[in-house]
Amino acid sequence: MPIHIKYYGVRGSTPTPGMQYDKYGGNTTCVYIKIDGQHIIIDSGTGIRNLGLDLLKIFPKEGGHAHILFTHTHWDHIQGFPFFVPIYMPSNKFDIYGETKVIPANNRNETWTIENVLSMQQNFMYFPVRIKDLPSNLNFHELKPEVIINPGSFEIHCKRLRHPNDALGFRFNYNKKSYVYCTDIEHSDAMTEELVKFAMNADVMAYDCQYTPEEYTASKIGWGHSTYEVAAEIAIKANIKHVHMIHHDPMHTDTFLQDMEKSARKLFKNMIMIPEGFSFDI
Repeated sequence: MPIHIKYYGVRGSTPTPGMQYDKYGGNTTCVYIKIDGQHIIIDSGTGIRNLGLDLLKIFPKEGGHAHILFTHTHWDHIQGFPFFVPIYMPSNKFDIYGETKVIPANNRNETWTIENVLSMQQNFMYFPVRIKDLPSNLNFHELKPEVIINPGSFEIHCKRLRHPNDALGFRFNYNKKSYVYCTDIEHSDAMTEELVKFAMNADVMAYDCQYTPEEYTASKIGWGHSTYEVAAEIAIKANIKHVHMIHHDPMHTDTFLQDMEKSARKLFKNMIMIPEGFSFDI
């Protein structure tokens, strides 16, 4: 059986409606993966709303089950969760995974679990339905970097990525096939070499290509994102077959992204600028 992947949101930072974004889409980060009959979701940006509508069509009447992995909890990666319709149905079950963060605040440390973050987003001041009032079965799990999760017949490897307050990358291994997902990462020499090892011989690597090399050098250093130039470098060194360019800047129109893809392919021919709704099997 293949690893099936579909991108429901590929925009970074904030949703971008408008005709100039029609081809690549304006919904923020959400990816659906199906492996050996199991459903996995990465992040709950605004794209998860459409994913939820699709899951209603395939979940059995007696209830469905999915794993939701969070790379991190910046708003563009969590803001769609309250609009994910399957969580409002008591027959459905979700295992939710996220890293616990300890943040210095007001001369003390605050501990934020993934449950804390999602609950705060659905505080009654912001949203009418609180997490604790959702009828579905939600099970929260702490996710740690450099660990391996075994939800079934496949493995999920976790990797710490360089980003403000850090993020996680994932590698899915199943039946001698592999998919690597690394969004929200700022490159450095050390980080690049770590990713070369993490993604070695992968069939596909989805990578944060938010900026052109020129944009990054001019004004985006320290903003937590990367370029297609670095993606190509990793792909060549790690013997990766295909690179998926994701996490599009909200200022980048369809025309701009098409030009970026042309430039990227001069460095590594199997680079694809991913549009919302793109699906494929490995």
